[in-house]
Amino acid sequence: MRPRFHHAAPLSHSEAEKTVGVDRSEAFVNRALASAAVLEEYVVADVAAPMRIEGLRERPDLIYARFLASHLPEPERAISCWAKELEAGGLLLVEEVESISTLVAAFEQYLKIVSEMLDHYGNELFVGSRLATARWDDGLRVEVNRTAEVRPSTGQAARMFSTNLPNWRHDPYVEANHPPDKLERLAAELDQLTGSAEKGRIAWRMSQIALRRLRRRNHYL
Repeated sequence: MRPRFHHAAPLSHSEAEKTVGVDRSEAFVNRALASAAVLEEYVVADVAAPMRIEGLRERPDLIYARFLASHLPEPERAISCWAKELEAGGLLLVEEVESISTLVAAFEQYLKIVSEMLDHYGNELFVGSRLATARWDDGLRVEVNRTAEVRPSTGQAARMFSTNLPNWRHDPYVEANHPPDKLERLAAELDQLTGSAEKGRIAWRMSQIALRRLRRRNHYL
């Protein structure tokens, strides 16, 4: 089994011989390192650029990314670049959001702000539908292209949004378009919802794509 690349997140239950987490945020990488298992490694790198991880003698057989393409200006190009790092026959797994439906006003407001911010920088929150219809390089074969529905509890969604909000609330675009007191109220509303076990008030539709790297005659792509 070859090394595996993942967007930075602890993966203690992986059966890979080696797992390499990649993120451009040094703070996030340090948090992952703090709880890393013996066979896990985390490095700081720009995932929007061709990746070469120092110290790897072999190409990975699996690359996995989730909730990442929505932050990239050219997600199809970036994903194709990642696939070129795979060994022949290796898989690239991508999960991205197609849509989020909710009956919770605080969630609607949160998602509206995030969507506007990403759009301002040329990115897409709901990039999953775009990837589902993308045309990939000739050296890649689509093994899986499906949509799955995820229905977390209200509290689970609120905890995720509450964790993410501090990471973007001081973004220049957000500060220029949303008053601090509005963001404080939103943070408080999300915090109040974190203990809710209620279900059925928010649902994700996730695009799940698996791309296999093919061997072309006597050389890799």
